[in-house]
Amino acid sequence: MSIYTDKLLSSNLVGAKTLDELFRIEKEVTQQKIFYLRQHPIMGNFDFKHLKDIHKFIFEDIYSTAGKDRAEIGFKNSSFGKYDNDGIFNKFIDGQELNNLAKEIFGDLESKNFLKNLNFHDFNKQSTELFIKLNDLHPFLEGNGRVQRIFMRQLAKEAGYDLNLSITKKDDMINAYSHAKYGNKTNLIVLFIKACKPIEKSVKIKTPIEKDIGREG
Repeated sequence: MSIYTDKLLSSNLVGAKTLDELFRIEKEVTQQKIFYLRQHPIMGNFDFKHLKDIHKFIFEDIYSTAGKDRAEIGFKNSSFGKYDNDGIFNKFIDGQELNNLAKEIFGDLESKNFLKNLNFHDFNKQSTELFIKLNDLHPFLEGNGRVQRIFMRQLAKEAGYDLNLSITKKDDMINAYSHAKYGNKTNLIVLFIKACKPIEKSVKIKTPIEKDIGREG
């Protein structure tokens, strides 16, 4: 096991003795939390704290480190990365650079008005760029993908779109991110387009009686 998986086991609150046991329990608990968040999203400013608050809510019954980034739990000077299914190694930002990159990412998001008032094409292009940056950040030891999907779906809803990345296969998303990280963003953009649709605005149609009242007034 790596120092990271050792930390997951040592910080677990459910008494799991192995990673298999831990991840089995984790999946059961987090699925319920994620389902709850679909109807009761965590309010925030779409900043680093907001991302951490989502992570804390989902994992607070599993890990004592819930809501804390890698630097905060002792990995400030450690490298962090994972291999995808094509054998591409994705190195995420080092712990000591987390806060600087987070400020850059969320500052840029705010300057873009949180991706509001964009047409469908531009929204998906810019949300893809944001997803790449958030994945590069990869602030948590566990649960980054789940937190990112929730964060981005909530952000999209505020911008007038339903972005449901949970319909995308995990392996497809990981591989598309790997290629996007090294310059080819086509597959990732396609996945976003397939997972996104505009939220139709409800239009109140006046009844004949309301129209008559309006004319008389």
